[in-house]
Amino acid sequence: MIGAPIPPEENIRLVMGRGVYADDVRHENVLYLGVVRSPYAHARVVKVDVGDAAKFSKLTILPQDLQTTLKSLYMPAIGFPDVKMARMPILAIDKVNFVGQPVASIVCDDPYTLQDVLELVSVDYEPLEPVLDPGKALESGAQIIHSDIGSNICIHKIVGGDVNKVFEDAEVVLEDGYEIHRVAPAPMEPRAALAVYENGRLTLHVASQGVFIFKQYLMENLLLPEDRVRVVQYDVGGAFGSKTPPFPEHLLAAHAAIRLGRPVKWVESRRENLTASSHSRDIRGRVSVAAGKDGRIRGIKATIIADIGAYAFFVNPLFGVFTAQQITGPYNIKAAYVDVKAVYTNKAPTGPYRGFSRPEAAFIYERAVDMLSDQLDIDPAEVRIRNLVRLEDMPYKTPLGLELDPEDYHSIMNRALNIFNYRKVRAELETEKRRGRLVGLGMANYFELNRAGFGGGEAALARLEKDGTISIMTGAGPHGQGLATILRQMAAWELDVAVDRIRFLEPNSDLMKTGVGTFGSRSTVISGEAVISAVRKLRDHILEHASSIMGVPQSELTYSAGRIVGPGNPPSEIDLVRVAEMRGPLEAQVFVQGKDIFSYGVHFAIVEVDRESGAVRLLKYMCVDDAGRIINPLLAEGQVIGGVAQAVGQIFHEEVYYDADGQPQNVTISDAGLPTALDIGPVESILLEYPSQYSHGARGIGEAGTIAGLPTLVRAVENAIGRRVRSTNLKGERVWRMVNNR
Repeated sequence: MIGAPIPPEENIRLVMGRGVYADDVRHENVLYLGVVRSPYAHARVVKVDVGDAAKFSKLTILPQDLQTTLKSLYMPAIGFPDVKMARMPILAIDKVNFVGQPVASIVCDDPYTLQDVLELVSVDYEPLEPVLDPGKALESGAQIIHSDIGSNICIHKIVGGDVNKVFEDAEVVLEDGYEIHRVAPAPMEPRAALAVYENGRLTLHVASQGVFIFKQYLMENLLLPEDRVRVVQYDVGGAFGSKTPPFPEHLLAAHAAIRLGRPVKWVESRRENLTASSHSRDIRGRVSVAAGKDGRIRGIKATIIADIGAYAFFVNPLFGVFTAQQITGPYNIKAAYVDVKAVYTNKAPTGPYRGFSRPEAAFIYERAVDMLSDQLDIDPAEVRIRNLVRLEDMPYKTPLGLELDPEDYHSIMNRALNIFNYRKVRAELETEKRRGRLVGLGMANYFELNRAGFGGGEAALARLEKDGTISIMTGAGPHGQGLATILRQMAAWELDVAVDRIRFLEPNSDLMKTGVGTFGSRSTVISGEAVISAVRKLRDHILEHASSIMGVPQSELTYSAGRIVGPGNPPSEIDLVRVAEMRGPLEAQVFVQGKDIFSYGVHFAIVEVDRESGAVRLLKYMCVDDAGRIINPLLAEGQVIGGVAQAVGQIFHEEVYYDADGQPQNVTISDAGLPTALDIGPVESILLEYPSQYSHGARGIGEAGTIAGLPTLVRAVENAIGRRVRSTNLKGERVWRMVNNR
């Protein structure tokens, strides 16, 4: 079962149109909730008049109304003790700070009436000057968004130690600045929820990345006891980080359901998703490297400014710090110093998006390595090889506090160069350049932090059903990755039974005591470990009950391929079906402690730039990634290619852009620039296996494409046009201007 390219059964159902998403959940007497949103990026709210709307609605909701069901009117956020936390109000109180911010809410009998009634709400605003540039937000005299904080800085933290001596003694010191522009996760399915309040109990049907972490943050606001709240997840049409926490609208739906005693559904529009959900990336960095003339990097220092938007929300205060911690990459750099600021602006709050801090860090450290390679005229591959952490030095503690688990970076790098035929390809491209073609080669190393330790680890359930099948569940919520199939394979492997005897249960906070979620390249690693642990515990329960049934001491029984075998000649035995019929259902639940590990890989890209239009054509992209022990190569390959597609989208097509008044200019799918399959180009995935120290040996691979993709593609364009590129935003016009010196 482990290593088999089994097609994901759950995905086949989805592509046949048989999925059940949050909006598909049916209930009698459903009401519909909508949100009145700010048309201004920065304004005082003078008055909200719901008079006319109240006549045609079941419920109108203003901030003061929420106090009957909620213990806090502000959304949760995570940060260090010294964070200047301006948390996002569920509904705006006195001020609005980004276009699309919720101001009031309306509940009606049907979604069509709802849209008309929303327009009856009258809001008087007093517009204020918006703060849109994070650099200008830090200047003396800048407009302060949150006056109670006194500045536009959410967090200012120094990571690392003293690097002055290293830089003073260095033979080569180089410095440059880089920008990773703002984009939107834009999953196919927008956010949605159905809140049902019956018999004093709230059930929230949501599109999420983990019902347990969702419920954990939900409970920070709800007045209800924890045992009176259930969160249920069905199919999820993509998430990419954006569906991890609850948003204000989830709490509004819960409030309305409790107040009215009827089910309340909320489904956002695409415009709302692109303007009022979370954005991501939006980091500016300035990096200096101290090196020898041999290309070995002695030290690195950087300043990072993370534009987190209007509010501290969920984990966005830590975005810059997470990026800073990874700024040395997979390299043996002994000294590092990073000055990090998270800054408030009048834009939608940022949040996780596939990779969250890893692509940003990789772009900065790989651009710095390319800068050094160009300055010293040393082959880019050779500079990387000279600086990689060696296997014999692992586990390796970076100067920024991360611990790299054993993985042979040098071996993987050399294999990648040979597979790609790097020397030959590089020579051939140089020949084409001499013929006048604007072709270029990019490559990048990366490491991928698998956040298995987030939340302490992960929980799992394994249950022997009455029919002899095995049901499993974890805190991780599948949202298109094929995770259910991977976990079924792991359970089948551990029990030595056919995969079709394993059933995956959709996450439900009533069925398990606790759990975490799926994000940060952790699901296969720690959810898989939890499932294996739960199955082992269940097997012990099965042996215990088989002992009683067979009248044989448990110590004399063995488990083999779905059968329990006892002593004797011929030996006595009983199968799982018989145990299930007599003693089932039997259940085991576990919580497995996790420890972060890393994945490593090398990506290559060949591009050609059109002089006349600035359009970039991706001729070839190759990924060589270590996935540890590969559970399902079909799904691992799909994850890598999907990540590359999102990197291609960010570099060449996508951008969240605000005008001078803070108005978002990308409010439809076509405006957002999301690429089609035809825009991606050929991507080849090569998977290597250097097992991790978990029992299954797997490593996370879900974010590899976005992490390595940004620096790989930008370097390829840079190499093609012969000019330094400092931004991830390479839409056609920008490239045309660089090519034609405009």
